Amino acid sequence: MKFEIPKKDLLSVVGKLVGITNEKTVHPILNGVLIDIADEQQVYLTATDLEISLRAKVEAQVSVSGGVVVPARKFLDVVKMLPGKTVSCRLVDNQLKVASGKTQYKIATWPAEDFPNVSIELPDSMIDVEVESLKRILSRTVCSVASDKDCFDNVLAGVYLHSPGIDGLRVVGCDGHRLSYDQIDDFPALQLLGEQEGIIVPKKGIRETLRLLENADQVSLGLLENRLCIQVPNALLSMQLLEGNYPQYEHVIPDHTTSIMVDVERQVLLGALRRMAVVTDQVHKSIRMTVCSDLLCLEAGTENPMTGTAREEIPASYTGEEFKMTYNINYVMETLQNMQTDNVRIHWVDKNHGGLFLEPDNHNYLTMIMPMNE
Repeated sequence: MKFEIPKKDLLSVVGKLVGITNEKTVHPILNGVLIDIADEQQVYLTATDLEISLRAKVEAQVSVSGGVVVPARKFLDVVKMLPGKTVSCRLVDNQLKVASGKTQYKIATWPAEDFPNVSIELPDSMIDVEVESLKRILSRTVCSVASDKDCFDNVLAGVYLHSPGIDGLRVVGCDGHRLSYDQIDDFPALQLLGEQEGIIVPKKGIRETLRLLENADQVSLGLLENRLCIQVPNALLSMQLLEGNYPQYEHVIPDHTTSIMVDVERQVLLGALRRMAVVTDQVHKSIRMTVCSDLLCLEAGTENPMTGTAREEIPASYTGEEFKMTYNINYVMETLQNMQTDNVRIHWVDKNHGGLFLEPDNHNYLTMIMPMNE
């Protein structure tokens, strides 16, 4: 096997493949990338952890076809360090020689036939999606998905894709402490989902989808049995869906039509929270929010004076009685960072319900954060 390939193209692809590999596996070959060459113009690269697989192709000048598996992280680090704009790869005696200019590396390899037989196929029907819309709804909900170590219910380890009506695709993330959803209107969700009410996509799959979409200008979605397929130019991502019934999340969202409502400038609030975060840590991370007439008061560090305390008042649009609520400051900051509006609207029903963080002119987006015990 021998080929030459532009360094920037190779870096872009291998950088995405590294995220798929599983460094904690007992099968070392799952840390690798399969390089497969069958013609003179294209190099195919594949990575898998057996649940999520990514196959990409890059144009190259191929002298000798063939296949081999190389350690993904090592391959990426080597290519990054090469000085030239073109990378030459040649397989010699079970080692891949990677060179550019006068710099040359030799990387140990595995035989291509030892790589898992990963089937990455396109469904019969794929649905085109606007790239920025898909990036928006995924990035604004994946932050609320439970991590594996904190997940008490397997289905909460993924985002839930379903249709809230005849047309439209809604994505929901929830970890028991917060819940977020966002949606695309005029999306043929029923065509994508078929007879299923919804599908649950693993958190890692969503992270890798967002990585795949970074420089994409086209994307399409499709289902093939129990797998979601995401296609961009020159790459196909396939992931196994989570099994189970997603909770009826709508039932835990309070009716906010008659609740306490506060409007505040998003960047002003975010800046104040960042200043408050200086006196919080991984254990003590609460922010107390108190609203009174045209004012929002923030207090941090009150649960552990040894870390110091902070207090700041910012203007807010509110008329009513004084009301207090305490939240995880990291949850609030992450929510504000994901919003795409000048102002944020906060609704409170009472101290027993979660606070709703909304975009005033966008009914498709919502984040609910449960209060902390004081």
